[in-house]
Amino acid sequence: MTWKMTTNAFLKHDVCPQCRENGRDKSGNNLGVWEDGHKWCFSCGYHINPEKGNNYVRRKLTEEVISSAVGVVNLPSDAGHDIALEAIVWIRKYDLTLDEIRSNNFLWSQGRRLLVMPVYHPDTKVLLYWQGKHFNESIASKMKYQTFGNPSNHIEEIGNREGDTIVLVEDKVSAIKVGRVTTAMPLYGSSTNLAQVIELSKRYARCILWLDRDKLKHSMDMKDWMSVYFQEVKVVSTEADPKAYDEQSIMNAVGKDEDRPEIWTDAIKLLNRRAKEEILEEDTMEDRYRKWDGRS
Repeated sequence: MTWKMTTNAFLKHDVCPQCRENGRDKSGNNLGVWEDGHKWCFSCGYHINPEKGNNYVRRKLTEEVISSAVGVVNLPSDAGHDIALEAIVWIRKYDLTLDEIRSNNFLWSQGRRLLVMPVYHPDTKVLLYWQGKHFNESIASKMKYQTFGNPSNHIEEIGNREGDTIVLVEDKVSAIKVGRVTTAMPLYGSSTNLAQVIELSKRYARCILWLDRDKLKHSMDMKDWMSVYFQEVKVVSTEADPKAYDEQSIMNAVGKDEDRPEIWTDAIKLLNRRAKEEILEEDTMEDRYRKWDGRS
């Protein structure tokens, strides 16, 4: 029998509706909120049970994300679907398809020389946040990526959602590649938070941390506290980012032990990269994609 330890951590303070109704709680922090969804007012004793609380927390978090996004997060004014050659050359190193680029709404800002990767709320279609990949060398030498908005308020699932495994990776392109095999979530960095972990643990039994090799100690520390919430938490460490590997290698890395070859090391063959001379500056976007996908 496998035992899974559970805890009930305090999450935050919130406004107490009963105190407010009686003219109190002007600071809006009388109500305590715990991870199982239950709430208790430290002043008047007002409370919400866990079942009702869980629904409330999910609804409240959604409202907060939407309200914080409106009027705050904006795409570059010149962002459009005509992606420049320099960005295409970078994207195609990782063998993404035209359908994957379109379904993930990749855009290009010529003024900023920025590949724009936006994320929208699945129901309201409100822009939540976006990450840009810099191609201006003076900026890229100091900062390859820049994120606008707050990804930590959202669960972004990419790929096949039918399994019991979620793979946490650092960037969007890696999430798309891993998403061909199982469900992946980009962190837009190397950390997650308690609220995200709790929500993910309700959807998935296994969690795999596949961060950069120099984040190995950080990954192991994350594994320690996240193991409370999942049946299994595993760390994968490879020489290159997840986006650099082919589907079979990714499957070997994230598969269950009984499904994986006996020996798994990070000496995985990288994708064969097509010569960038195939794509010409004067090509249309459709021509670029057809050549990139090997269809012409």
